[in-house]
Amino acid sequence: MDKIGSCDCTAPAEISLERFRLLWSELGAEIEKSSKSEDSDTVFVAKAIEMLKQAPEKLLQCSPGAEEKTREYGLPTKTGVETYPPAVWEQVKDFIDSKVWDCDEPALPSDKDDPLLSSKLPYGAFMLGFDFHITPNGPKLIEVNTNAGGLATALSIGGCNQFEKTLLKQQWVAALLSEYATASGKKAPRNMVIVDENPAEQGLYAEMLHFAKLIEEHLRKQPESRLFQCFVCDPSELVVDESSGVLNFKDNSGNSFPVDLMYNRLTDFRFEEPANQHIRKACLANTLVVTPHPASYVRIADKRLLPLMVHNVVPTTVSLSSKPMEYWEKNKKRYVFKPASGNASKGVYRGDKISIAKLKGLPLEETLAQEYCPPGESDDGSKYDLRVYTSGGKILGVASRQFTGQVMEMRSANSGFRAALPENVCCFSALTGFFSDDPPPAKCCGSK
Repeated sequence: MDKIGSCDCTAPAEISLERFRLLWSELGAEIEKSSKSEDSDTVFVAKAIEMLKQAPEKLLQCSPGAEEKTREYGLPTKTGVETYPPAVWEQVKDFIDSKVWDCDEPALPSDKDDPLLSSKLPYGAFMLGFDFHITPNGPKLIEVNTNAGGLATALSIGGCNQFEKTLLKQQWVAALLSEYATASGKKAPRNMVIVDENPAEQGLYAEMLHFAKLIEEHLRKQPESRLFQCFVCDPSELVVDESSGVLNFKDNSGNSFPVDLMYNRLTDFRFEEPANQHIRKACLANTLVVTPHPASYVRIADKRLLPLMVHNVVPTTVSLSSKPMEYWEKNKKRYVFKPASGNASKGVYRGDKISIAKLKGLPLEETLAQEYCPPGESDDGSKYDLRVYTSGGKILGVASRQFTGQVMEMRSANSGFRAALPENVCCFSALTGFFSDDPPPAKCCGSK
């Protein structure tokens, strides 16, 4: 097993519970993978014992190096603050407040016939992420996400001090519980799950564990919720009780825990895949509150809705089928081509990079052409966009996501999340008026 970090220090160091959970889960996954090999039981047991012997070396070693620390919640971070003109934030805030992005009708006619998607809900839009490119002509909306990742990293770099960071995390908890209360009429769930496909293999697994810890610490302080648990799991670890319709989480020991609330990190946005039909069933039985909810996705984040969002920050966006292919061949350099329901920049092509043959092969009805709006450029030469996290109309966090490739990625040497603020504002609290109804004066904390 590879060591973490590169120093030769042999003295054990303190390790956070979060990091222990993450590494222990990785160890368990390794052992489970070994159990599925063709080795005999004796060989498997010997391998498992050897892995366990090496666990202390992996868990109790010197403090992680700088790179490990910058990925505390699964994403790299960069020092400093990305600043932009105050007018940029005014336009971004105006767009978010306008709610032109919250459509009454779903993206597809077939959505109206789906009982899970047909009705607009008063909840289910938890943790929206609005992504903007900062251009010479102002901010331009690239897309809206209903299950935006990275907020834990954004909060870790967005607060002026530990006190403020703690309050920002509490705001996340309050927003989540508000979703549950709106949907159920109850104060708190018995138990909760954070669900993603193979979560331990996801780049943001550490963020999910962090959020689970936050909600557990908050609710367990209340006498009626002292036994509350939040599990990070795969859909396969959930089972519907046929008699009650309640979704249950089953642990490795066979213990069953009724689940009332699910924080949805899946990219099966309409719950169409066979592996998620039990979750759909619990939703339709009204025994489970899911947020973000598929009914919100089809009214907010399906990219086919972008042409309906009338605002000066929304670039021209049309279906590839709206014009003849000859037009796209001639004008492709002016556009970015993206799948209507894609995520994480998968299947996105810049018009000046895509070949004619590839362009002709894109599915007409499932592809959107969006006016090319170049990303901002940071002082170190990296590109960046501005991500704004919201829930219930409140802004939960803001960060710039910096990258060096053609599309957004968090793997290259100069990529990462960086704090982002208007030039005349000192901190996130001043930007949003977090501590009061009116924003405090600029440079209130003297951090800049």
